[in-house]
Amino acid sequence: MSTSSSPTRSRAHARAGLALASGGLLALAMAAPISHADAATLPSGCTQTGQTVTCTYKYTGGEQTFTVPTGITTIDSTAIGATGAPAFFTPSGAGKGAKVTGNLTVAPGQSLYLEVGGAPTTGTGCYPGDACQGGFNGGGSSRYGGGGGGATDLRTVSSAGTDSLDSRVLVAGGGGGGGTSERCQTSDSTAAGGSGGDAGTDGTGGQNCPGFAPTSTGGGAGTPTSGGAGGVSTYEGQTSTGSSGSLGTGGNGPTFIDTAGGGGGGLYGGGGGAGSLASGQAPHPTVVGASGGGGGSSLVPAGGSQTVTTDPASITISYTVPAPKLRFDAHAYGINLALGRYYRYGPTAPADLTCTTTPGSITGSARHQITTATGTRGADGTQDAHATSTLTAGQPGLTLSGTIKTVADATTTGNGTTVTATGSTTYTAAKVDGTKIPYKPAPNTVIPIHGGTLTLNEQTPIKDTAGNTIGIQVTALDLHDGALHITLGHTTADLTTAGTTCPSS
Repeated sequence: MSTSSSPTRSRAHARAGLALASGGLLALAMAAPISHADAATLPSGCTQTGQTVTCTYKYTGGEQTFTVPTGITTIDSTAIGATGAPAFFTPSGAGKGAKVTGNLTVAPGQSLYLEVGGAPTTGTGCYPGDACQGGFNGGGSSRYGGGGGGATDLRTVSSAGTDSLDSRVLVAGGGGGGGTSERCQTSDSTAAGGSGGDAGTDGTGGQNCPGFAPTSTGGGAGTPTSGGAGGVSTYEGQTSTGSSGSLGTGGNGPTFIDTAGGGGGGLYGGGGGAGSLASGQAPHPTVVGASGGGGGSSLVPAGGSQTVTTDPASITISYTVPAPKLRFDAHAYGINLALGRYYRYGPTAPADLTCTTTPGSITGSARHQITTATGTRGADGTQDAHATSTLTAGQPGLTLSGTIKTVADATTTGNGTTVTATGSTTYTAAKVDGTKIPYKPAPNTVIPIHGGTLTLNEQTPIKDTAGNTIGIQVTALDLHDGALHITLGHTTADLTTAGTTCPSS
């Protein structure tokens, strides 16, 4: 990559040349900012380790939003659906929620809407102490049985939109609720309620009391294309049927003798379970326990995976930020000072830094000087930059004599918003107005000169638009001489690694 300046830019730099040396040249080498995707602030709920950003969202009872950062086009996501609840009386088993992982293609700036499924709750309409109300985001409900767990999903249209459910790109189904167990009145035993189905699995039927032969099926699992059927219990002309699941919603238990488990939410919800039954003869003994609700179905992206778990519902999004590029700026300009009158001696041609094939390094040179720049990037994100310019000061003059050697080092640590940087400048056998310049001056060392000041090893933080420090600029010389304030132009080149494209500008 060539970084030669335009004629206009060179003339501007010439006017801003450093009026110090009698026939002398001086050099500036500095390390400037790294750049990376969305360096300002991480999205809410996110942390960064190395180049990996991880965002975790837990149940809140409402919709949450993730905005895709600049430069990110793919994310990895893990969603966990909520488990169902067991029935309150002699608890039966509850279904587990799904755990779905997958990679999603996204666009920078895109909003993803996150619905983290809720666990069933106790509330109005529930028998006291019974978590019969279906969980947030589609869990089916009961009265005496357990509610279904809510699904967890990512979608591209807010839940307020009419086509929100159709915009889901990843869904982890919720588990079905358990059916109520019943005391068998004709024997000293219990007709156990059926268990809620895990996500994608049917609920089980209720257990028979001894001496009776009813039939009982649990709520069906949601499928990729339809809701699960409601569970059915029958005995001598009696029938109890749960409601079917539908798009995004689990079915409820039957309205009459609502002891069954609710279906889990999902891509399509599981069916509600069937209620318990009693015989039609006095004293109306129980014949079968209530059945469990079916688990909701899931939507797994291509190449993704699905299991079931009892872990709390959540969504985890992770993405990789591009490796930061550390930029070097190499400067070299000369000025001739002769007994009170300023004569330009240059400027020299800007350093022609070139992207090389060596991983993590750049080299370059300019007329009348030798400039080298190298850099490394470690696996932990630490980057080290080193630039050296060696020049000879021409004939001794009133303000500068000897040989100048400027060395600028910079180190940036970390990626994202947590970055530290340091720099330094070293001189050899240099004098200003007869005062020897320190070999390695402390940052921002100020030397008074006739008519002004000279600042050595000037440190200037490089900040992004949010005010985060992302690099350091090390200026070898900064001259104020009366009304004259010397600034130096520069050329730039990016530090790249093997296999990447050389910078184009």
